Amino acid sequence: MRLPAVLTEKKRRESVLSQWLEALFGAYAGETASFLKSRSDRFANPVGYTFKTEIGSICEQLFGEMDREKLLPCVDRIVRIKAVQDFSPSQALDFVFVLKRIVRKELESEIAQNLISAAELWELDARIDRLGLLAFEQYVACREKLYEIRMDELHRKTFKLLQRANVIRNLEEETADVDSKDI
Repeated sequence: MRLPAVLTEKKRRESVLSQWLEALFGAYAGETASFLKSRSDRFANPVGYTFKTEIGSICEQLFGEMDREKLLPCVDRIVRIKAVQDFSPSQALDFVFVLKRIVRKELESEIAQNLISAAELWELDARIDRLGLLAFEQYVACREKLYEIRMDELHRKTFKLLQRANVIRNLEEETADVDSKDI
């Protein structure tokens, strides 16, 4: 199977990329979206810069060789950002699946004229689905790591609180007394 040849045209890819970025930024509230779009400096706007850079790399892989090893770091950088923000999982990963609508809109006239076969569209959908599954794996891994970090922090805070209340010291002394009696 092969992808629709029109997606190899630079103008078409740029159009898809532009619409995809617009959809990705559209998930944010008004002022945040404007800020993310307007600034391309990697230090003044690291989130916007990451989105623009990585979406471009993902497009190259998606419409090209689809090398998982090259695709994974790009997806990971975007998903890490989405995983720590206040989005539901479906909102965080919607940016992947919106691409299907964007591509179909971009190829609308070719589809209407039967210049693109159903097999080509299925191949493209399969690639986007694989991208979605990869993004889901990364999202789950990020959320698990966040949970671990939160639990470790909770344990540290609880331990310090018990230390301050002298509960830990008393427990340690009681444990030492019990252990010395066993000898």
